[in-house]
Amino acid sequence: MFQSWLSSQNAGWVRYTLDQAGVRYTFIGKDRVRAGDLGRDFDVLLIPQFGGGTRAKSIVAGVDPKWSPLAYTTTPEYPSHGVILSADDITGGIGFVGLEAIRGFVAAGGTLVAFGSGTTLVTETGMVHDVSIKRPSGLNTPGSVITAKVLQPDSPLTYGYPELTHVFRGNGPLFSVAKHRRYLVPLQFGIKYVGPDAGDDDEEADDGEGDADDAPPLVQSGGIVKGKLDGEAAMVHTTLGDGHFVLFAWNPMHRHITQHDHALVYNALMFWNDLERPVATEDASP
Repeated sequence: MFQSWLSSQNAGWVRYTLDQAGVRYTFIGKDRVRAGDLGRDFDVLLIPQFGGGTRAKSIVAGVDPKWSPLAYTTTPEYPSHGVILSADDITGGIGFVGLEAIRGFVAAGGTLVAFGSGTTLVTETGMVHDVSIKRPSGLNTPGSVITAKVLQPDSPLTYGYPELTHVFRGNGPLFSVAKHRRYLVPLQFGIKYVGPDAGDDDEEADDGEGDADDAPPLVQSGGIVKGKLDGEAAMVHTTLGDGHFVLFAWNPMHRHITQHDHALVYNALMFWNDLERPVATEDASP
C-alpha cells in the first residue's frame, strides 16, 4: 500500500480498514517506489484516494522541495512519529523514476488497484490509452448513496454483488471510456445503457431515475448537484503488458464507514491472479 506525504489521511483510513479486516500489507512511501523492482516484493500495489481534486502532477511532484530537508522520524520528543512509515525527508514525490517503476511493475505482471483521485496516477500519465479522466463542470455528489449496476457478474471483481447494488460516492474524477470499450467496465453508476449502439444524449440532464419503471432511483441517499452520473463507469479494469489496473471512480474505503463497498476491494486483492484480459464482445466491437 502506497502513501504519499502530500496527503496521508485517506491512506490512514485504508490502513485502519485493512487492519480491522486482518489483511496483511506492507506500507510504502516514495523512497521505496523510487527504488524500483516492486515486483520482487509485491503482487498488488494499492493506491488510496488523495484529496478529491488531486492531479497526477501533485502525486509525482509531492511536497514542495523548498521545505527540504523535512524529516518525519521517531525522536525522543515525538516517539510516535515515524513508527508506521518514516522518511528523512518527506519533500518531493515519486518523480519520473517512481512513475516508471510503477509502470514496469504492472507491465511485468503486477496488479495496481487505485481509488478516486489516486487513479490519476494512471489515467493522466499515459500508462493507459483506453481510459482517461474527466471532471464534469459543476457535478457534486457530496457523500451520496448511488445505485450501481454490475455489468460483468462473472468477473472476480464483482463476486458477491447482485446486478443492482449501491455505492457511497463522494466527489472526485470520473472516467472517460469510449462506448465501444464498455467491456472494460465491470460496474457502472445507475442503470442507463451505454454501449456502441446507444444514442448520444450526453447533453440531457440527469433526472435521477433509471431506464425501467420499477428501477431504484439513481440517488438512494444524499443528492447530485448538477451534472450527469447515470451510466458513467464506476470501475474500470484494463491492462498493460502482463499486468492489470483496477480503477475505482470513488473511494470505496471512505473513513471505514462504506463497509458495503469493501468487498469490491477485497475481490481485487484476493483474485489479482485470476483476472483475465478484458475483451470486446460481439456487440461492443469498434
